[in-house]
Amino acid sequence: MSGFRLRSCVWELTLACCFGCRYCGSAGGRARADELSTAECLDTADQLAELGCRRVSLIGGEVFLRRDWAQIAGRLTGRGAAVAVITNGYLMSPEVLAQLREAGVESVAVSIDGPEDVHDAGRQAGSFRRAMDAVGALVEAGIPASVISTLRRDCVGRAGFGAEKQDQPQSPCFAEAA
Repeated sequence: MSGFRLRSCVWELTLACCFGCRYCGSAGGRARADELSTAECLDTADQLAELGCRRVSLIGGEVFLRRDWAQIAGRLTGRGAAVAVITNGYLMSPEVLAQLREAGVESVAVSIDGPEDVHDAGRQAGSFRRAMDAVGALVEAGIPASVISTLRRDCVGRAGFGAEKQDQPQSPCFAEAA
């Protein structure tokens, strides 16, 4: 395939996750026994750059459960790729925020699967609040944040969820339904 240039990719760094959601497309929960080592991940990052990849979305499981995620993200950004992270937000902390900035991560998407009752039923009690707090912390830190959702029957007709829960109703993460 001469002339092919890889422009973007989605890289599932780990299957390790804080949750075991029944609807997870990645079947997250436990890490694979044969997940790539740090050295293998850094080599993969270099190979992606050599292929011309300019955008990488890091997903899991939960990216932040991998101790070397920031090193991998930093290698990618250091090689010129824009890096986005998709997270459930449960592990967001001041340390993770600092690592996101240091690694040069472009944006973070937080999974919020519906109103609090729906989200927590599918994940874990209290996880909605932690996800919402993660969005707020990202916005406050100046890191572009978005929300992604798994649309399911139990949240149909409940569009706009979350906006009323925000301390700042004008949050850029939520659009008002027409």
